[in-house]
Amino acid sequence: MEDLTTSVTNRTVSSPLSCVTTDFGLGVIYASKNQESKTAREKPLLVTLNSSLEHTYQKDFKSLRELLSRKVAWQTEAVNAISQIICGCKTDSTRRNQASGIWLALLGPDKVGKKKVAMALSEVFFGGQVNCICVDFGAEHCFLDDKFRGKTVVDYITAELSRKPHSVVLLENVEKADFPDQMRLSEAVSTGKIRDSHGRVISMKNVIVVATSGIAKDNATDHVTKPVKFPEDQVLSARSWKLQIKLGDSTKIGVNKRKHELETEQRAVKVQRSYLDLNLPVNETEVSLDHETEDSNTWFDDFIEQVDGKVTFKPVDFDGLAKNIQEKISSHFERCFGSETHLELDQEVIIQILAASWSSLSSDEEEGKTVDQWMQTVLAPSFAEAKQKYGSNPMLAVKLVASSSGLASGIELPAKVDVM
Repeated sequence: MEDLTTSVTNRTVSSPLSCVTTDFGLGVIYASKNQESKTAREKPLLVTLNSSLEHTYQKDFKSLRELLSRKVAWQTEAVNAISQIICGCKTDSTRRNQASGIWLALLGPDKVGKKKVAMALSEVFFGGQVNCICVDFGAEHCFLDDKFRGKTVVDYITAELSRKPHSVVLLENVEKADFPDQMRLSEAVSTGKIRDSHGRVISMKNVIVVATSGIAKDNATDHVTKPVKFPEDQVLSARSWKLQIKLGDSTKIGVNKRKHELETEQRAVKVQRSYLDLNLPVNETEVSLDHETEDSNTWFDDFIEQVDGKVTFKPVDFDGLAKNIQEKISSHFERCFGSETHLELDQEVIIQILAASWSSLSSDEEEGKTVDQWMQTVLAPSFAEAKQKYGSNPMLAVKLVASSSGLASGIELPAKVDVM
C-alpha cells in the first residue's frame, strides 16, 4: 500500500470529478459527481486510498456496478457478482494471499461481454484501456505474431507487467494454455508473483487478472440448450465483407433461400483442422491427445478453484438481435421500394451486422446507435439509389449480398454499399 499510495499521490489531479474511495490495495475507482451528466468518457480522478472499506463498501459497490453496467448492460447478474467480488476482496481475511491482486474467472458464453468488463475495469481502476494487457491462449497470434516469437504467452505477460505494473490482465481461453504456461499461472495465482521462462519474477499485487473461458462450471447452466439459428461461434467467425445490392428473380426466392440454408449448415459442421504428430502411429496419437485433454481439464478445474471469484455469463440472444436487424433493414427497404418488391438477405450479411452490433452493444446512447446510424446513413441511401436504377417491379427481387472480393480485416460495417 505504501508503494501504491506514493505513486498515486505523486500524480497531478485536475479533474472535476469526485472520487469513490476504497482500500483495495490495487488502484483507484472513479465515479461521476453528477450522476445525470453521463460523463462516462471523462478522464477519471486519481486519489489516494485513505478511507475505511467498511464505511464505503456499499457506495463503492453501487458505483462500480453502475460503471460496468454502462458497458455490459445485458449481463446484469454477472455485473452484480463481479462488483461484489472486487469490492469484498480486501475485507476477506481468509484470502490466502492478500498481496496477490484480484483474480476473477469469467465463464460461459459472451466473449465480447467479458472483454468489455476487462476493458472497463482498466478504465475504472488504472485510468484507461492502455493498461489492459490482453492475450488469447486459443488464438493463432500466439504462434504467428512477432511479439510472441521466442516467447511463451506468460513471457509476454511478464514483460508487459514489468512496464505496466498497475494493469488489468485479460487471459482469454485460459483453459487452452499449454503446460509451461499452466504451471506459471498456477504459481502466480497462489503466490501473487508471475515468473517467465527465464526465471524473472514480477509482483502482481497491483493487478486485476480476468481469466475467461467458454466453459461454464455453474450448475445452474447445466440444462438442455435450445437450438439457435445464430450460435455465438458463428458470429465470432464473422468477416468484414463488402456489401452489394443486386437484382434477382422473385420466383426463385424460396429455392435460393433453402439452398443457402443448406450450404450454411454444411459449413457449420466442418470440423477445424487438428495438428497431429505425424511421427506417431494413429492410435498412439489419439491416446496422446486424450491424455492431454484430460490433464488440461484437470488443471483448469484446479486453477479456477484458486481464484477470488467465478462468474458465469448468460448467452447473448443473437436470434433476437438478428430478428431486430432484419426488421430494421426491411423497414428501410420498404420506404424506398414499397411492400410489393421482395428483399432477399444473404446470411453472411446478417452475421456481419450481428457481429458489429454485438461489439457496439452498450447502454451508452452513442455506442448503442452505431448500427442504426449505419443503416440510416449508408444502407438507406443505397436502397434509394437501387430504386432509381431498378424501378418498381413486383416480379423482381432485390438482394443484399456479401461480396467475396471485398474481404477486410476486423469486424466493420462498410462505408458504402455498391449497387450492381
